[in-house]
Amino acid sequence: MKLIYGVQDKPKGGQIVLFALQQLLAIMAATIAVPMIVGNGMSTSAALFGAGVGTLVYLLFTKFRSPVFLGSSFAFLGSMAAAFSGAISVSVGYFGLIIGAAMAGLIYVIIALVVKFAGTKWINKLMPAVVIGPTVAIIGLSLAGGAVKDVLGGNGTYADQIYNASLQAFVLDTHAVLCMVCGLVTLIVTIVCSV
Repeated sequence: MKLIYGVQDKPKGGQIVLFALQQLLAIMAATIAVPMIVGNGMSTSAALFGAGVGTLVYLLFTKFRSPVFLGSSFAFLGSMAAAFSGAISVSVGYFGLIIGAAMAGLIYVIIALVVKFAGTKWINKLMPAVVIGPTVAIIGLSLAGGAVKDVLGGNGTYADQIYNASLQAFVLDTHAVLCMVCGLVTLIVTIVCSV
């Protein structure tokens, strides 16, 4: 695969704005969505603040050669949910999240040091496309339930509210139709843009 821009290259002014907007929309959506999905009083403001501080630290370490905004990752949703479900209280769950984040960061640092000294070819052998593809698919599939709940009105109980047991059918009100239209438009735009 040939990179369009190398580390030292810089896109033109209009392209920079377009790329920055694309990254802002992608990363901000994840950074806002992850605390909402995890729940347990997790603050979206704290996630945005952490992403901002993490980005500044990252930029300082890379000497601004890799202009990226770091945000939340959906890859950690399962472990974040497990930290809360296995804890005796929410505060202990947050402690588990902090320990998990520190360990993940430590592993990233170790991998970065190995890459610095050994190069990147070992990564391609260890994790070829046949491994990465299913991993990304599993992350997407784990989020499918939340997407369906959102399309049905933003919470899990709304699907029960629109089902009329006496008629044995779903009775769609304006809110449900609007949610479904927004969900379908989002799905179609995502499919078209990614293809």
